[in-house]
Parts: sequence; structure tokens; C-alpha cells
Amino acid sequence: MFDAQLDSVFSAMKFLGFDDVEIVIAETGWPSMGDSTQVGVDAKSAAEYNGNLIRHVISGAGTPLMPNRTFETYIFALFNEDFKEGPTCERNFGLFHTNMTPVYDNWILRRTTAAAAAYFHPVTCLLVITIGFLVLAINHHGEI
Repeated sequence: MFDAQLDSVFSAMKFLGFDDVEIVIAETGWPSMGDSTQVGVDAKSAAEYNGNLIRHVISGAGTPLMPNRTFETYIFALFNEDFKEGPTCERNFGLFHTNMTPVYDNWILRRTTAAAAAYFHPVTCLLVITIGFLVLAINHHGEI
């Protein structure tokens, strides 16, 4: 699904003549806890999603329409948001609880272990907190 979403954005941009604009994944993640009616919302699924995401993005495999590429990607979120309104899952996208303890085994944050080294060598990862959205304004001449 991740690749399909990227390729659909690429296809739309290409149709409009902007196939040379870099695509950045500004926010992606998986909740570690949810309401009882939400299927697949648990710490194991969150760890698998984020782990698979990172492996895929740094692999350089790209997508079917954009092969052999990496994408600048930002994981949502660094911390759970205990006071956020809405369903339980909306408060539980963080890699850490608000007391700074890991929500689940964040192998992505333990670069000294053999398992993490296998995924990251020689790539260096940077964890970034996203606090807003980037909005591209394109005028009627097609200029950004």
C-alpha cells in the first residue's frame, strides 16, 4: 500500500508536468494501542510497520514507478500524546511514552545491537520530530 500511494502521487504529479519534484513522506506511522474494536492496532503491529518502513525506504528498491530510489521519510510520532482528543489510537503513535520509556522494542533506536547494525550499516538514520506541514504553493505559471 505504501508503494501504491507513492506511485499514485508520482503519477498525478507527472500528469501535471511535475515529475522532477522530489516526493517526501512527511508523516507515516502506526498506533501501538487502540480501542477494542480496532483490529491490528497493537505494539507488535506498530513495531513491524515502522521496522518494515525503514528497511524499505533505506533499501533503495524504490517503487514500481520509481525504482532504485530512497525517500526522505518522517515517522509519526516520537512521543505518545496522552492529552490528545479522539480515539485511543490517536494518542498512541509514539515510539516513546511521555515518561521517555520505549512503547515497544524500538530496534531502530539501538544501533549498537547486531540486529540493528545489519539494517543500518553503512546508512545513518536521523529521527526528526515533525511539528508542521510543508505546503507547496504553485502559481498559474507552474512555478513554486
